[in-house]
Amino acid sequence: MKALLLLLVAVAFPAFAWMPEDFKPIMIERSGGLTENIFDLDHAIKVAQEKKKLIFIYISANDCSWCARYEEFLKTNKEAMKEIFAPYVVANLFVNTRGGAKPTFRIGGQIYNANGFRALVGDKAGLCYYPCFWALTPDLKQVRQQPRGATYYMTVEGHAKLLQSEKDVLAAQK
Repeated sequence: MKALLLLLVAVAFPAFAWMPEDFKPIMIERSGGLTENIFDLDHAIKVAQEKKKLIFIYISANDCSWCARYEEFLKTNKEAMKEIFAPYVVANLFVNTRGGAKPTFRIGGQIYNANGFRALVGDKAGLCYYPCFWALTPDLKQVRQQPRGATYYMTVEGHAKLLQSEKDVLAAQK
């Protein structure tokens, strides 16, 4: 009976990878039951404000093969990537796409669907493809328009080009 229960849990809630612990990600657990993906960003925002850092939001999904490739890339290149992520509080969100649920964000008690969140931060990239990335200031202004999908992020040099120059933005905020 115990083996059957474990099998049912494994099928209902498949294992998924997270961003490596080396980057000290804030794991933002979803709420909303099985049919919703509500992510409360308040803690990540507070930590970024306290540490005077930028926020890197990474969203992966249960059915995203590119997310798994990206997470494997991060594990393989941990040492080189630590410096690139150093000016950021890394927020890791995992979306359960079963039933067509899209991510929803809670910020300061307000709820934003994906389009509302994108409008709030100034994202003009169009649809959110998984994996999805945002580089934000602690007051949720987009530092730079980030490309969608993982192909731009599959090299250390690609990350450096997209994220390291954000150190200048952070320095200007101090």
